[in-house]
Amino acid sequence: MIQAYNYDAGPYEGYQHHTDNDKLIAKLDWNVNPSNTLSFRWDYLKAKRDLPPHPFVLSFNNTGRGPNATSLPFRNAGYAINNHLNSFALELNSRSRGFANRFFASYNRFRDFREPFSAPFPTIEIGQDGVTYTTVGHEPFSIHNILDQDVWQFTDNYSVFRGKHVFTIGANFERFSFYNSFNIFRYGFFQFGPPGGTKFDSLAQFFDATDQTSANYIDFRTYIGSGPYKGEDISLGQLGVYLQDEYPVSDRLNLTYGVRVDFPMYFTDPIDNPYSRGLRALDENGNPETVDQSKLPGTAPLWSPRLGFNWNASGDRRTQVRGGTGIFTGRIPFVWYGNVISNPGANPNLFPASGAPVRPTGSPEDSSTLAQSFDVNAIHPKFKWPQVWTTDLAVDHQLPGGVLGTLEVVYGKDIHAIVMRNADLRAPIGTIPGPDGRPFYGGCTFTTPGACPAGSGPGGSELTSDFGAGIYVLDNTSDGHSLNVTAQLRKNFASGLSTSIGYSFTDARNNLKSTEIASVLWQNEPVKGDPNKPELSYSEFGQRHRIIGSATYTKAWSPTVKTRVGMFLEVAQGNRFAGAGGNRYSFIYSGDVNGDGQGGNDLIYIPRSQNEITFAGTPAEQQVQWNALNAFIEQDGYLRSHRGQIADRFGELNPWYNNVDLRILQELGFGAGSARHQFELSLDILNFGNLLNSSWGVRKVASASATSPLKLVGFNGTTPIFNFTGPSKTFVDDPGLLSRWQMQLGFRYLLN
Repeated sequence: MIQAYNYDAGPYEGYQHHTDNDKLIAKLDWNVNPSNTLSFRWDYLKAKRDLPPHPFVLSFNNTGRGPNATSLPFRNAGYAINNHLNSFALELNSRSRGFANRFFASYNRFRDFREPFSAPFPTIEIGQDGVTYTTVGHEPFSIHNILDQDVWQFTDNYSVFRGKHVFTIGANFERFSFYNSFNIFRYGFFQFGPPGGTKFDSLAQFFDATDQTSANYIDFRTYIGSGPYKGEDISLGQLGVYLQDEYPVSDRLNLTYGVRVDFPMYFTDPIDNPYSRGLRALDENGNPETVDQSKLPGTAPLWSPRLGFNWNASGDRRTQVRGGTGIFTGRIPFVWYGNVISNPGANPNLFPASGAPVRPTGSPEDSSTLAQSFDVNAIHPKFKWPQVWTTDLAVDHQLPGGVLGTLEVVYGKDIHAIVMRNADLRAPIGTIPGPDGRPFYGGCTFTTPGACPAGSGPGGSELTSDFGAGIYVLDNTSDGHSLNVTAQLRKNFASGLSTSIGYSFTDARNNLKSTEIASVLWQNEPVKGDPNKPELSYSEFGQRHRIIGSATYTKAWSPTVKTRVGMFLEVAQGNRFAGAGGNRYSFIYSGDVNGDGQGGNDLIYIPRSQNEITFAGTPAEQQVQWNALNAFIEQDGYLRSHRGQIADRFGELNPWYNNVDLRILQELGFGAGSARHQFELSLDILNFGNLLNSSWGVRKVASASATSPLKLVGFNGTTPIFNFTGPSKTFVDDPGLLSRWQMQLGFRYLLN
């Protein structure tokens, strides 16, 4: 890169990332009079953190950018994220014999911006054997990436005491204002291959493109854009009004019931967009529709009735039954709403169209404007913010020996969940033959004659041929649901020992693979069939089985000297969610098997026998590949038990792991009364077992090559042809921090 382009990519190993932050919290409490208390709080944060390139969004075949077992990105492909926060909160509590009132107001000022390590240069994604090999060049999402947020919140709760009743009427209003500058394609299209793109299927293809004597040489510097940056000012809000009654029906039964209504408000009006209205588009059922990017949903009420109870079933409080049911309203990630404003497609009313005005956004020094974009993002005019109906039932029972037992069941059902579809996807032109049977949409980029099905080709999946741009529409579904069952035992001993152990089971299903960019919700969604009707499958969040235990021993040596020793145990199936996986995984093809224009989003068919899959090569080479794939399937419990099926989205669950944390806290006190000084010294060791033995506390993760084990190399008629590129086993040791011990020393001085 230095020789051909005078570009320094930095080292690929041996470099360090740093994290720095300054925090300050100040609080003032004022007892105004016996009936009123006032508090004011200020939170300050200035943080900077070095990071590698984004771990998964729009990566090569969705296999992630690492660093991991198959990919090492170069240092200058990373960036530093800066977070500056000032938060101010004011709370006034008033109370008399007949009423109580709580008023709360806050202002939060966030200023987030990125500092890329690279000079301006395209992002270059290099794959090998179907997975990411390395990333070179500029971090793709850090080109003039600025996010300014100003959030105002006002809440007032007025409670009236009438007999046994406590009536509360309240309101909450929040206003969110954002300036976002995001210039993902300013230095080229890294998600596409040549010509025109900077994604390479192999090292050989990359070296050929950088050879100045080759006919395929690419001068990457010609891809660097200029002119004003893209940016948009966005504002929206939420108004909630609610009424509640707390009523003790009897000495043993308490009820809480009420209703809340929320009004989502969109304060930013998109620029009129005749371009999006003129595009051919199909809805999720394949019917023609008109997508108007400049039309947002109206302000419609979202109702949330709720009921809760607490019943002293035995009369002596040895058995408590509690629970409730109700509807709860959430928000969409506002970046998805911002993507609608910032992705109008080729709207003729926006820069750089001829005669379109420059519409400055952000502060003057940012030099940003609302501008045209590659894709179109839109919201269905009847779109509703997320709502879920949740029901909770729990029993607390005092068991013999002073043990408190709890059993709790929580069930949630989606009323309005989020789904993304691409209205630019044509109707299928056929199906994949054999037991697979998934629809085929006509997209194929192989250049070898006969390597694509008849009637397919580059851009073949699009209603409008525009080099892969989509019409991405945020819509609703109600298919999702979740179940959580928790059991817990707790006991306190007179000796100063407190113990607890608990078990939880989680089963959550939805239709979405979450990510930050709205269009990528569709592009990265692993699917079995119709990409615009993603199947209900496992959520990527939530450990299926989890056992936790804790024990804390307290010893008071004197009134001023006390020692606490605590241990926390976690044994679980799954893992912490880590973006590119970590908890659950999807087995996907490397390549675009269903021809929808997206590589790396097609779930694999798990063959029962060799005659259900076609490999490239001679008969002997095909046999070797089948033997390797068959052995790979057999070593994996999920694959082995799902032969003859298309794999589920996030069907593979991370193996069990165990973790023990240790904390020692020493309290010391000197003096008495106003002259008393209290100190705390603490020692925390995370993953204590790994400190004792380097093989303990090590978690497993699936390698990128394991979750993308089959590379599409062409078609024979309509039958896909593959190479097996996977490893011999699915899971490898996790080299991350969760598999290493960490130690922290703390000191605290408590003011009188």
